[in-house]
Amino acid sequence: LFIGREDKTILGKSLISPDQQAIHGQYKLLGKQTAAKIPGAKIIEFESCGHIPHIEVPTEFTVALLGSL
Repeated sequence: LFIGREDKTILGKSLISPDQQAIHGQYKLLGKQTAAKIPGAKIIEFESCGHIPHIEVPTEFTVALLGSL
């Protein structure tokens, strides 16, 4: 799993309450929980990066991607 540590994307954010917004979009936590549920999964996190690491940090992303193949 490739995630940006600063990703706070919430689909439908305008449709949920501020209380619900506070518990969604926590990708630092959700990424680890998801990786733990997938046998053999590895999580690769990109510092200072949001939702689209392949665009925000393309060189770092490409190195990580090729290294994981």
